[in-house]
Amino acid sequence: MSRRVNILLQKDKVDFVLFTTSTCPFCHKAKNLLSQSKLSWKSHDVRKNQKLQMEVIQMTGQRTVPAVFDTRGETPQFIGGFDDLHEFLRIEFGGGKKKGFLARFFGF
Repeated sequence: MSRRVNILLQKDKVDFVLFTTSTCPFCHKAKNLLSQSKLSWKSHDVRKNQKLQMEVIQMTGQRTVPAVFDTRGETPQFIGGFDDLHEFLRIEFGGGKKKGFLARFFGF
């Protein structure tokens, strides 16, 4: 894992860490989804730090934002982008079925 990215993932005492840009609509959707889900999160704008952006790309292979990590366990888990986060939470909270609070908020 990239040293700088790893430090941020360990330092931020939240449920999810996102690497985003301020103009990305999918970044805003991911933040809203996590907030609606009552999960804590912290966002790091990679546009302000190109070295950080390159380290996230090198570590994950993902060239787009958001890059979302679940930091609730001992080892941070890379989830992917918004669609991946959406599916991850649907399965976690809805048991893979169209029920539960995520269905009420997001219709899935």
